Amino acid sequence: MLLKGKHIVLGVTGSIAAYKIASLASMLVKKQADVTVIMTPNATNFINPITFESLTGNKCLVDTFDRNFQFQVEHVALAKLADVFLVAPASANVIAKAAHGIADDMLTTTLLACQCPKIFAPAMNTRMYENPIVQDNIEKLKGYGMEMITPSNGYLACGDTGAGKMPEPETLFEAIVKALAPKDLAGKKVLVVDADPQASLSISLGHHQPDTLPVTLSDMMGKVLTDQPIAPGEGILHHPEGVDLMPANIELSGMEVSLVNAMSRETILRQYLDTVRRQYTHILIDCQPSLGMLTINALAAANRIIIPVLAEYLPAKGLEQLLQTVGRVRRQINPKLQIDGILLAMVDNRTNFAKEIGALLRETYGSAIKVFATEIPHSVRAKEASAVGKSIYAHDPTGKVAAAYENLTKEVLRIERQRDKRRAEIGR
Repeated sequence: MLLKGKHIVLGVTGSIAAYKIASLASMLVKKQADVTVIMTPNATNFINPITFESLTGNKCLVDTFDRNFQFQVEHVALAKLADVFLVAPASANVIAKAAHGIADDMLTTTLLACQCPKIFAPAMNTRMYENPIVQDNIEKLKGYGMEMITPSNGYLACGDTGAGKMPEPETLFEAIVKALAPKDLAGKKVLVVDADPQASLSISLGHHQPDTLPVTLSDMMGKVLTDQPIAPGEGILHHPEGVDLMPANIELSGMEVSLVNAMSRETILRQYLDTVRRQYTHILIDCQPSLGMLTINALAAANRIIIPVLAEYLPAKGLEQLLQTVGRVRRQINPKLQIDGILLAMVDNRTNFAKEIGALLRETYGSAIKVFATEIPHSVRAKEASAVGKSIYAHDPTGKVAAAYENLTKEVLRIERQRDKRRAEIGR
């Protein structure tokens, strides 16, 4: 588990939203994190330190000069232990102190000594939050590499309505998990291409009405067919979690018909991707579950393939036909095409049947094609993620599916590094 054994420091300042941090502390402890809470003196007017001590099992720190120390130099020792430091609610006062390096209480002293990821969740009156001085301080902290969780809009304790409301504990929890997540993809820029007329990928990334999108993959492929220029970034959508999307909708079905009589019909998608390839380190193409012209286009454009197979009899049986098609594309259109591996998905390990399907695939294909050690488990939470337009990392960051995809990413990147190493050795 990502949080198991991690030391999380929660800095609580004087705000009515302080009561929410009790729920957050409880959530973290349930995931086996070691949680320490530091409160400003003003915060104790809103929630008693005993509450946090009862929830975390650790002493709640308030006074820098408390003689009942757990460590020799409390703020320095705690700063060294911290894996993540979250200040929530973050008042305008503490934000200003942090932005200017002021350390005059236990919270700000420990914060200044920490070298771990630091996250702030501002919570204050709307007018205070929108004040240029506060905004300058927030930007200054961002410039130092600290993360800011944007406050929600809503009814505030003072009676006003507007920005300044601290997000719910679940959002703060996700921010902590994200800060702890392995940075295997740091520095990578990824484009995902929806090559399925059903637009499942586009819908899963939050575009629940894909037929209303002004520009989709069908339009881009149409421009290639008619030799029209494509503007930089045209039609590409940006997802809040850091990936770009070229969406699809039902119009892509019509494009498949148009490709039948087109010149170089198998390479139209590749020609489009050539216009954006230099902007990305990785381009992922999501194909429809058929072997029509759109899938042939995807195979012609790709360098590597991951073949997801449901842990069921019929999908496993249909794998042979796909592998034959991949072989023909490699021989006739795209000699660089390689299979990275077969991925077992929606695996219910509670059943012997799922285990038998996995064993059958490894026995049948394992000698010639890699079958990933990682298996994606069946999960209701994964289905929920598609419905809410979030990745599984945002929707259920500590769940079994997120952990499985994290392991899969490591396997894929390991294959990529091995391939790059072999290529470098050949070039010597």
